[in-house]
Amino acid sequence: MRARFRGVMKKYGYTAFGTYATVYVATWQVFCWGIHLQYIDVASIIGGVEPSAVVVTMLGPIMPEVVVSTIERTPVLTTMFVAWLGCKLFEPGRWAATIVLTPKVSQWWRARNYASPYLPIKKKKVTGSV
Repeated sequence: MRARFRGVMKKYGYTAFGTYATVYVATWQVFCWGIHLQYIDVASIIGGVEPSAVVVTMLGPIMPEVVVSTIERTPVLTTMFVAWLGCKLFEPGRWAATIVLTPKVSQWWRARNYASPYLPIKKKKVTGSV
């Protein structure tokens, strides 16, 4: 799937990048809102561990203590970090969505004369004399 994803990125360029970025942000937002509204119970998913403990465990060895303690004490930042971790689990799904959606997005943009710079617009052949 990685080769197909790279092929789509090479063929469609900015359109593929924009599609991937949109799918990424949408996935991350779904996780953020799901955790915030308690549709996703993080503690039960990770075995009864509180999300703030996940922040300390994951970031403690690589980040300064000031950053880790700030994220740990701020519920919004903790939610955003845990949502980012959840979003990383769905990376292959985002690749698949990008592979499927990019040709459709490109076609939609081309129909409105906003063609991708990597796909030449096919011109109609004029036959006969004028």
